[in-house]
Amino acid sequence: MDRFRVDRSVVLMGGIDMESMERVIAKINEIYEKDREEWITLFITSGGGNIVAAFAFYDYITSVLRPKLQTVVLGYTASMALLVFLAGEYRLIDPHTSLFFHELKRVQDKEDKFTRVDLERICSDIKVDMGYFTKIMETRTNEKTSVEMAEEMMRSEMTLYAQQAFEKGFAHEILE
Repeated sequence: MDRFRVDRSVVLMGGIDMESMERVIAKINEIYEKDREEWITLFITSGGGNIVAAFAFYDYITSVLRPKLQTVVLGYTASMALLVFLAGEYRLIDPHTSLFFHELKRVQDKEDKFTRVDLERICSDIKVDMGYFTKIMETRTNEKTSVEMAEEMMRSEMTLYAQQAFEKGFAHEILE
């Protein structure tokens, strides 16, 4: 495998939203169509963002397209960008990288008003999404990070640095 071919690389810098994920997916599709057997590299530096967009990306990459995707975190990645990182079949991190975990949040318009039932539904939805996310973490780390460990990492707003991320199975390799 050529380490990082420019013509087979995509860069995601900034927030995770529908527009950014659509751009990244379109570029990955374009590269994949040229050669389905070669690796595609996705470089990521992101503080996270939209839950729906991140899950849609993860599901599309791992369940629909299934390209040979290696993901590389440079610098800092947090929240839903971690899910994008975990979509990689092979995952690398820079030695200066940090991964930040926190519980999932729903952002609502400040003018929104909620009934008790609305709030219960929102809480239920967040619990379901947390369950999906922590199970993905457990699976993609080959159980080096259990669901319970992932929940605690998110609850305590933990930061993992490169060596820790490698040891817990989030990355397969630390770049030299």
